[in-house]
Amino acid sequence: MSHLKFWLLVTHLILVGLTPGWTQEITLLPSGTLLQPVTLDPHAPQISGSILSYSVRGESGQKLYSPLNIGFQRMLLRWQDAAGRDLEFGIEFGIHSQHSVVDAGEAYLGGLQNIDYRIGGVIHHRRGERCYKLLLFHQSSHLGDDYIIRNEITRPTPNTLNYEQLSLTRDTQRGHLRTYVGFGYNISPHTVRERIMLQGGYFLNKPIGHLMNITWVHGTHVKIFEENEYRPNVKTALGIEVQFDPDNPVKFLVEYYNGHLPYSTLEYQLVQLLGVGVYFNL
Repeated sequence: MSHLKFWLLVTHLILVGLTPGWTQEITLLPSGTLLQPVTLDPHAPQISGSILSYSVRGESGQKLYSPLNIGFQRMLLRWQDAAGRDLEFGIEFGIHSQHSVVDAGEAYLGGLQNIDYRIGGVIHHRRGERCYKLLLFHQSSHLGDDYIIRNEITRPTPNTLNYEQLSLTRDTQRGHLRTYVGFGYNISPHTVRERIMLQGGYFLNKPIGHLMNITWVHGTHVKIFEENEYRPNVKTALGIEVQFDPDNPVKFLVEYYNGHLPYSTLEYQLVQLLGVGVYFNL
């Protein structure tokens, strides 16, 4: 027996002991997930790309901002029972990059501002219309070469985006409406970053007449950090979802953002973003 199968069996026996009333059905490496990523979360483990006009409070001129994300969830083990209780655990991984185009006077200059890497372990527990998500992740953030050269950065700077966080989210699906609330806490022992994160929002899929593979979608995502003195960062979007593949629909959105921009070089400035984006999952 391989080491992976051995530890999966040990974990299974422990969980069976903690949940003695369950009639267990166990699946190794199951397809899909009990809970899809939050579409409007800038760091969700999904594939997405946006082209956005952005302005910074206190600065003149419009600039172009383009976040590009590559991420996925992979479930490793799932339990199900006849009472409709489901439990699974797996991993999340994401590469999140931010690009910009600015007016340098003689020409427009584009380049990589920064790139973040996030990997974490996740547990989903679903019963009926509610699903709970427990996530522990590590994130590291790195300034882009273009940003370093353009801003003449020659000395190391404190990086408050390298940290570990434990978070719990409650997600509710009622018909076509999904709502969620969550709490996160930075558990890094020697972090220079403040500890608390709060989030919440909704996402609605509304069928369009008899078009079975196209739906209207809209939603709002709010994220609040102690690091930014609890000022809400709000992202809202409206668009359509097309089911080219029933298991992996593609969303085309018009989106707007207002607030600090976490996970970027703009985290401590107030910005407004407006543009279009494409989102889907692997």
